[in-house]
Amino acid sequence: MINELGFKKVALITAVNSEFSVSLSKIFKDAITEIGGEAVESSISYCGFSPEQPTEETAKFIADVQAKYNKEAELFIAQGYDALKIICDAMERADSADPKVFVEALAQTKEYPGVSGVTTFLENQEPVKSPVYLLQVKDQQWTLLKKVPVEM
Repeated sequence: MINELGFKKVALITAVNSEFSVSLSKIFKDAITEIGGEAVESSISYCGFSPEQPTEETAKFIADVQAKYNKEAELFIAQGYDALKIICDAMERADSADPKVFVEALAQTKEYPGVSGVTTFLENQEPVKSPVYLLQVKDQQWTLLKKVPVEM
């Protein structure tokens, strides 16, 4: 479709800052390659999760999602799972399920090892995850180009 409009190549850019973050979900990734065709070949983008080069825990998570739901474990599934596990961890540390009580424990979360990476809450209570993943289109498939550690 992009080639039909006369474009030979397309640069794909995603924005990331503390107020707004855009990253690639499976739906978005599929749409880019379907619409962009050969014009998006070699494009690179940031993503908060990749099933490639998983840790042992992430590999188990990926297999469990596939077995139970017959779905590929993608960005929002992994991050949603991590978010719930982080909240449960905060409740356990606070010994309470009352949000007014466990909110402080949640804010003190440091280096939580999730399936999508390690999460730490900064002093301003912003969660930061490491690594982030750079994905690149190769042969119309998004593949892991590099895991980029985030310094906190």
